[in-house]
Amino acid sequence: MEAGDENFDWETFDEEMEADLREIEVLEQQIEEGFEWVDVFVDLEEKLNKFNSNMESIYQGIVSLNDKNKPSGAFLNGMLLVGIVSAYESFVHDLFDGCCRKKSYISRAVSNVDKLTEKDRVHLRLKKNNTEEYLAKCLKKATLHDPVQIARISLALFDLKMPILRFDHTEKLLEERNVFTHHGGYLNGQPIDMKLGYVLNVYKVIYQLINGYIDAIKGHVDLCLGELT
Repeated sequence: MEAGDENFDWETFDEEMEADLREIEVLEQQIEEGFEWVDVFVDLEEKLNKFNSNMESIYQGIVSLNDKNKPSGAFLNGMLLVGIVSAYESFVHDLFDGCCRKKSYISRAVSNVDKLTEKDRVHLRLKKNNTEEYLAKCLKKATLHDPVQIARISLALFDLKMPILRFDHTEKLLEERNVFTHHGGYLNGQPIDMKLGYVLNVYKVIYQLINGYIDAIKGHVDLCLGELT
């Protein structure tokens, strides 16, 4: 031992080292969290491009039919409506799939299953004891085209508060989608007079809803990363 070492304040040194290690752990957590979010957003951008491409093809169909001298048939308009709901459902599945690949999200979702309503738990066909893999599989296989239900599930499982459509608007949209998907555009023996202008309005609403989802996720990311700093 060199001269002067006996006067060294080892207690203070240990405290400073522990503080430095805690800072390093926090930094490592931030870096890991940051890389997870990078992966989520890279994947989400790809899925958003797919959604935009699907919606663009539908829009081209709407534009080609938007001729007052040649009114389109109600059934064809109804098929465009079905396409919009299909593009929406595809993006929702991609969104939840991305959430399930984020470690902290899927772990939180498993612990939050009991927060789901009984109706949603039955709809997803969940068990009492769910693994991360099983929950991700159930979300992937479930029919998810009801914006009201999607907002409930997102909030319960992932603590993500998503924008929502009015219940009566959602109910009407899904009823019309089912009528054209399963009954050839007939409801109670009568054909639905599906107008192209209505289809265009639904198109705009779904686009706004998806933009709302993206904004909600960005806000949640900012909040999560802010809590780590």
